[in-house]
Amino acid sequence: MNSVKHSSIMQILINIGVFNNCRMPDKHDIWALKVALLPTMTRWDVVVTTGGPYSTHTIGYFLKKKGLAQRWIVDWRDLWTNNHFFHGLPIFRPVEKNIGTSFSPDV
Repeated sequence: MNSVKHSSIMQILINIGVFNNCRMPDKHDIWALKVALLPTMTRWDVVVTTGGPYSTHTIGYFLKKKGLAQRWIVDWRDLWTNNHFFHGLPIFRPVEKNIGTSFSPDV
């Protein structure tokens, strides 16, 4: 009975998009981290990342941190900012706050 209840809850969460592209970190972080860690000698004046998936911003973040981008412009496409109906999920709030805070000085 518990496994049926658990799978039903997980299906609901998946269906409403909690674990899809609207969260950060998202399910695409593995490839983004691999790309961000590739050795490169190219330097850019400006790097623009736009998403979702929000993992694309991971690449911009690492390029800026490595000194390979002078400026980093982020288009969050944030549908949740100032949304009076959705304040986020408590389980994700600390992670999202930490990521947002760590990105802020570099953006």
